[in-house]
Order: sequence, then C-alpha cells, then structure tokens
Amino acid sequence: MKVTHALCQASRAMYYLNDWSGTCQVPASDVERCESHRELSANTFYKGFTVLVSPQFINETYDNRLKEDCPADVCIPVTVHLCSELKSKISLFEQCTEVSDLQSAVYNSALQHCQNVVKEVRYMIYHNGTVGITKVYAYVWLTNMTLNTRLSQKFSITFHWAKDTETFHRSGNPGYIVGKPVMSGKKVTQIFGTEGEIDKEAIEIDENPEKWLSIAGAKNDGRCDLEGNEGNSLRYSVTFGENRRSSCMIFVSPSNFTSPSACAALHKAVIQLLSGNMVANVTSAKEFNFYIATFGDAKVEDTGDWTQVILESVPSFLTSSSRSDDWTLTCKGIVTSIHIDIMFANVGSLAVPQAKILGSVFRFGPPHDIMFTCSSLHCAHETDEQHFEVVSSVSFVDVTKPAIVEFAEPPVYEVKLPHDFFYPFFSNSPLLRPSNALVLVSLFFFPSVQSRLH
Repeated sequence: MKVTHALCQASRAMYYLNDWSGTCQVPASDVERCESHRELSANTFYKGFTVLVSPQFINETYDNRLKEDCPADVCIPVTVHLCSELKSKISLFEQCTEVSDLQSAVYNSALQHCQNVVKEVRYMIYHNGTVGITKVYAYVWLTNMTLNTRLSQKFSITFHWAKDTETFHRSGNPGYIVGKPVMSGKKVTQIFGTEGEIDKEAIEIDENPEKWLSIAGAKNDGRCDLEGNEGNSLRYSVTFGENRRSSCMIFVSPSNFTSPSACAALHKAVIQLLSGNMVANVTSAKEFNFYIATFGDAKVEDTGDWTQVILESVPSFLTSSSRSDDWTLTCKGIVTSIHIDIMFANVGSLAVPQAKILGSVFRFGPPHDIMFTCSSLHCAHETDEQHFEVVSSVSFVDVTKPAIVEFAEPPVYEVKLPHDFFYPFFSNSPLLRPSNALVLVSLFFFPSVQSRLH
C-alpha cells in the first residue's frame, strides 16, 4: 500500500489488525513535480491496488491485480471521503463527505501554488476477526502548497470490529505504554436503596480517550479556545512518559476590566481552560474528585487501582479591578498557569518491568495582575484587544528505586546415616566385645603393615 514518498519510503506493508501511523516530508519544487508526481495526488492512495476479504482468496486470478470482474465477496472496494479542516468539536464523520473520486494535484498559475495536494490520509478497516475484512474507508484531507516548499503528510491505518459496539482501547497491559493517554475519571457511588444491598463505588470514565487528562491547546492563530467550556475546547491529551508544555493567548478588551465581577468572570474562564473544567465548584483540595489509573488496564470497578489527584491549592476566585491615572486598567489575582506532576515507577521483574503511576499533583501558578493600557481617556469605548499568555505543562517523574540484586544462599547438605550403619562393627554383647568382623579387619591390616616393615 502506498503511504509515503520516495524521500522517506515508497511503500509500506500493512499487517492485519496492526494499527500504524507515520509522517513524511514531500517537496513541490516545480510545476512538473506538482502535477506529475503521484505522492501529491489523492488517487494514489485508493487506486491501483486490491483489498481482499481474506488471504484464502489469493490465487492467480486476483493476486496483485485489479480486476473489474472481481466478485464483491472477494474484493473490497475502497470508499473515499473528502474531509474539511480538522475540528475538535465535531466528530470525524461529520466533517467528511463520501465522494466517488478526487481531483489530482494541479498547478494554479494565478495563485502560484499547487492545489489539491494530499495532506493526510486515514484508512479505517472494518473486519470480523478471522472471517476477514468487511469494509475499507479512506478519509483524505487536501491542501494547497507553495512551490519550493515541503509539506508534512500524515498517514494512519486503524482496524475496527464490524459490530456496532465501539472498541475501548486501554493504555497498557498492565503497565502503561509510552505514548498512550493517561486514563482518568471521577469516583461515583451507586446507591441501590434496597435493604441489605451495599452501595458500590466505581470510577466513571469517558469512552473517548480525548476526554481524559489533557492540557489546553492553541488555535492556528495562537488564541486560546475559550468557547469550549463544556469540555469541547481544543486540548492536547496527556500521554504517558511524554513531558509537554503548551501555551496560548487570551485576548481581552476594556469590557473585561469594568468591574470586579468582570474580572472574576475572566478569571473563572482562565481556570476552566487550565483545568479542563475539573475544579468547578471545588472549595477545598479534599473535594477534588479526579482520579488517575495506576495501570493502563485498570478496571473501573476496582477503585483501589486508581489514585486520587492531589490539588496543591484551590485558586481563589476573589479578584479586583482598578484604574490608574496613566490610563491603565488592571485585573488583580489572575492565575495564568498550571503544572501537572505525575510520579511513576517501574515495578515487577527486571526482565519485563511494568510502568505504574503512583500519584499526581496539580499545581496552579501564582496569581498575576493583568493590565490593559488605554490609548485615550475614552477607554471603555475602545475595541482594541490586548493579550496575555496562559501556560500549561506536564512532567513525568521516575521514582523507581535501584534494583537490589540478591543471590540465594548455598544449600546445606544434611547427610543422615541409617541407625544400623555401624552394626557390622559392633556386637550385641553386653560386654561390648569386638565383633568378628572387626577382628578380621584388624588381622587383615596387621600382616600388611608387617610386610612393609621388612
């Protein structure tokens, strides 16, 4: 299957039930390359190859050849979808439209760029296990690129069961796998209300890994996504073992500084952005109902396999506003940063260690004064915007203790003789006279000694 350009790798073998993703840099140095090189055109990635239902159908007729008369129960057609720009607030299927064909890359002389260049391709293959493949979908994103530049193309292939239920992907078995999202949720209590029934606690977790532990991200223009206060804002998943720092800009106008309540609303929006709306209505650190799975395959009903996140301090929502004589508006006490520390250790055998999360701490940064400098006395009527930076970061701390090599103690040999081992050498006489065997042994050795003396 064609997935990359010759500068990286011309093709890659896709293995059944093995998900894969990768990137490649492709150039468009001139008009000829724009229109003639196959790696820039979308039809390269869904034409010219055959997808068989099962390997048992590989024979001389259909092997490595595209036949129009290939039966539908043998060859699976690739269903192509053209997708618009990726958006975090809507699903993949809502931003993609099924099409019969896609245009090839072409040079636009008026705009002087290469149009309809492949930016990303996602293959989604549905299967029934050992029965074989049932459907193949190709989701394609196109873009325009200027000549003499390079484009980073993205490719991925994922396998899904043909049944209706979605597969729940965990982050390890049992230890966390580097690069997998950190599982998180909140503790809930199931109250039965029936006499004799015991209330049970469990962890409520979203089936979508993108809704797990995450930090705020930035839009293409660097702005923070403050519109998604319902948990749909642009965020980056916290993946195990990968430290990350993200920042974005919040733009403010004079209307954000008119009163203490306006400053408080601004502060609340910033806190919701930093925490993902997890500290809403939290007045003390003990009330912070947020848990992280210690292992990548932790079960929601086993609350002992989840560790509560420590909230170092609850940010105060008491803010104030002021205006100075030098035409400066100020909101005081605004928290603009958060840092997440996640402690983990490798446990188990030295040969196959398993990564286990031991604890996590949320630390909000110190409050700052946010200022808006007016350009005139009529500041309240200005429409100009100014901005300040909001920073989120996460660090993984390895607290594994050095392994102690211990050797087993040498075995102790306990030699036990039978109770009658010396019986031939002693008689049963009460006078303890030497036995006949002992006399014979003495006579045997005595002549030999005498012969040596002579």
